[in-house]
Amino acid sequence: MADEKHRLRKVMRECRDALQPEQARARSCSVQSRALGLQCYREAAAVLLYAAVGNEVATDLIFEHARAANRLVYYPIADPARRTLDFRAVRALEELREGSFGIAQPQDGEPFRPGVGDAVVFVPGLAFSVSGQRLGRGGGFYDRFLASTGPGITAVGLGYAFQVLDCLPQDDWDRQLACVVTEHAVHGPRCSR
Repeated sequence: MADEKHRLRKVMRECRDALQPEQARARSCSVQSRALGLQCYREAAAVLLYAAVGNEVATDLIFEHARAANRLVYYPIADPARRTLDFRAVRALEELREGSFGIAQPQDGEPFRPGVGDAVVFVPGLAFSVSGQRLGRGGGFYDRFLASTGPGITAVGLGYAFQVLDCLPQDDWDRQLACVVTEHAVHGPRCSR
């Protein structure tokens, strides 16, 4: 299973990296616009985002929309030693600084506490399936975070259409997403527009 995941990660990373920056930006805008129409986003009191790296789907438009609506917005701080994510409140993107793995993250801020109302967490990935499976970078950070959350938190993958496959290799610890949003469609049974 590990070899299969490793090979798929390599192929999908190469495909994503092959996008021209202007293609990635245009597609990211389409993905984010579609995500803004999700019912789980519209009803969320808190929005958990990630800082995109390279050609990952960006989240800046979602951030701007959520802040304009006076929603609480959080970004993760990665702890490489424990392989965990700790989400902290962010009021402006300028608060993010380069952190672990070269990913922008908050330096401090109010920690996210499940139970403050419905929340949506937007999750990056290298590949997704139409049923909500996800293949990340391989560290298990988001799987651990999602395993620690309870009801009221909806996990949504953001990716490009070419990243969505029929199925993915999965281990017992891999967490399912409610849905996956691409520039062309919303895949998955647990998100509605």
